[in-house]
Amino acid sequence: MRERYWRHWCQLLPTGVDPYLRGSDKSEQLFFLHVFARRTREGTFGRGRQVQTSSVQAALGVVGKTIELAGLPNPLHKAGTTNYHAALTMQLESYKREDPATIKQLAVPVEIPKTTFTAPPGTPSTAGEKPSER
Repeated sequence: MRERYWRHWCQLLPTGVDPYLRGSDKSEQLFFLHVFARRTREGTFGRGRQVQTSSVQAALGVVGKTIELAGLPNPLHKAGTTNYHAALTMQLESYKREDPATIKQLAVPVEIPKTTFTAPPGTPSTAGEKPSER
């Protein structure tokens, strides 16, 4: 996944801009990161459908960590901290507010698949019944 996000990052940058952002001032770095976050959110690099905030955060994290692993400061963070720049934080928070609510689902009880896969064909299922009802 790291390679894919990094490839998208490199495709986004205009010709002549170093993907590690060497030679770019902080405002240019933040501009490119904002555009990358927006394009990722819109699904430009994927299937054309909007993605969840967590996917945008993952993509930004890959870019920042790759730059950091090259021995350069992580452009996502304020100098000397692990906090995102305020503008990036606000952008991600707005995406979170737009995300649909998570739909909680109940887990399937172990007895259902166990009975389904161990009962001989044609045997009525007893899944979901209490042992005293059998």
